[in-house]
Amino acid sequence: MSYIVVVSDNLQSRRLLTQVLTKAAYQVTCFSDVKSTLAHLQQQGADVVILDNEFSNGSLTDIFTPNTLSSHVENAHELPAHLSEHKRDDCHQFDAHLVAKETRKLISTICKHFATPILLLSEAEDQANLLDKLKAGADQYLNKPYSEQALLVHIEVLLRRVALEKQRATFDNCTERFSFKISRLPLTETEVQLVQYLSKNDGDIISKATLQKEVLKRELSAFDRNLDVHISNIRRKMCNAGLSKLHIKTVHGKGYAFSEKVAQLSCMLMCFL
Repeated sequence: MSYIVVVSDNLQSRRLLTQVLTKAAYQVTCFSDVKSTLAHLQQQGADVVILDNEFSNGSLTDIFTPNTLSSHVENAHELPAHLSEHKRDDCHQFDAHLVAKETRKLISTICKHFATPILLLSEAEDQANLLDKLKAGADQYLNKPYSEQALLVHIEVLLRRVALEKQRATFDNCTERFSFKISRLPLTETEVQLVQYLSKNDGDIISKATLQKEVLKRELSAFDRNLDVHISNIRRKMCNAGLSKLHIKTVHGKGYAFSEKVAQLSCMLMCFL
């Protein structure tokens, strides 16, 4: 189950997002301030962060309350009504500017320290502020009002990227070129774990019993063909992507062995034949 963190100071927005995302089988946690959001990401992380464009830092809203706005204008109560109102508008604009700045800082921090994709829920008319947030590191945006389907599609796209990056990281024992190619194969989670385990032991023969126990998490029985089917599927997907099935070789009576270099050599020889 994918885990999503929602950040918004709008209670109704948090409730609606929680309802929609929970219905779609996502795990959801909501926050309304910077400190709690960053502390939670530091402790638990997340697959996607949804940032409501109405979000503001609680410390800022404490400073710019209706009772304190006038304190930013000297003797505001002594000014003519139309001038006093003008000064208050300036204070509200200043407030919005600081809130936007704090939000950009939050986005930048999430990108720098957690590398978690960010989906912005944006007001369509606030394009300048939106562009600043995208420059700060947000990945996608969705203009309000938006449909439930549009929200879920954007999340699915971001989660596919997360899954791909995780898959790439599992092949760090291979060369960069090979890792780049194999990370794009449509492998299942079990298949990824098998290739990862085999590639960590490049050139070594790994018994079926070991693979069955370490990856599939069960003992190998006499008529169990589950492991063989997984290996066959991996090889088929390799061939479909232009890779050689010889990356994973069968050593009869012993098990399987992964070999990146041998497979590359075999492919080169085949090109000259």
